Amino acid sequence: MKKLLFSIAVLALITFIACSKDDNSIPRPSYTGCQTCEILAINGVDREDYEVCVVKDSVAYVANASTGLTPQEYFSLYCDNAYGVTTEPGDGDGGPATTPGDGGTTTPGVDCVTCAAFKQNNTNVPQTEVCKGTNGHAFVDGTDSGLVYADYITAMNLVTTCK
Repeated sequence: MKKLLFSIAVLALITFIACSKDDNSIPRPSYTGCQTCEILAINGVDREDYEVCVVKDSVAYVANASTGLTPQEYFSLYCDNAYGVTTEPGDGDGGPATTPGDGGTTTPGVDCVTCAAFKQNNTNVPQTEVCKGTNGHAFVDGTDSGLVYADYITAMNLVTTCK
């Protein structure tokens, strides 16, 4: 009887060790960087930001699952901030400071349109000049928005007129 109990105990120990090692063998992507996808509050509901990571083949991952999209595509579809643009609080104007991530430039007056002023959520949004940067991004009054120019103009034409 002691041999039987000893055998069962050894078998249980081996099973326990084998199962605990299986959890560590789950493959995880090797990320080259991560950025927070910011979700703005709607009707007073708190923000639910989350992290989007990128692997070297330029695919966005959320919760270790591939989205099948480039980070730029993912951020333009699902996030309120742009990919490659980091926000830093406390730049002195009461809002976030933005830092362009891709380093594009514009030539004033070339590939530029003017978007008319409009009102959104009881806030007056002034007229802006939007130019296409060398990196393909929309530059709004000289600042890289981090968004693809064509996508930015399409979105703006939903709320105002850009000519």
